[in-house]
Amino acid sequence: MRVAFVVQRYGTEVHGGAETLCRWVAERMHKYFDVEVLTTCALDYLTWENHFPAETTAVNGVPVRRFPTDAPRDMQKFNAFARTLFARECRTIPEELTWIQMQGPASSALLDYIKAEEDHYDLFVFMTYSYLTTFLGLQLVPRKSLLIPAAHDEPHFYFTAFQPIFHLPQGILYNTNEERRLVQTQWN
Repeated sequence: MRVAFVVQRYGTEVHGGAETLCRWVAERMHKYFDVEVLTTCALDYLTWENHFPAETTAVNGVPVRRFPTDAPRDMQKFNAFARTLFARECRTIPEELTWIQMQGPASSALLDYIKAEEDHYDLFVFMTYSYLTTFLGLQLVPRKSLLIPAAHDEPHFYFTAFQPIFHLPQGILYNTNEERRLVQTQWN
């Protein structure tokens, strides 16, 4: 079975919770399956600036295919938009979609690869519901996907625009019972 983990950042230098979980699971599954990680060249989740080269390397034996981000995130613009958006109780779906796009990371090369190479993978495991790589990537391969949402009770979790992300994959893998209850209460 050929499995692709799709995550916004990846590597031993990356210290995010979902990213670390992805690395641990990929490293353990690599012993039994043909596992590969599809990710961006970013190291910093604030800027999404390209740090790593756009190439395929191995991290602890796991093949990692990196794709460049389209542009760094403008944190001033993102923070100003988010403050305005979250200060209101009512938001439109276009506003939510703008936030998701600004949240990033945008990597058209990563999405093009998923679309072009779908038939070469049996399963895509998307990590973290709130990033653009999952939001757009999961929509390309819903019949071959699982989601590990890493969901928290945070304002953007309740965006109506995220609803399809919790219905498209073939399954959802939760980190805790609390996360499962949160997702199922909101989206089922």
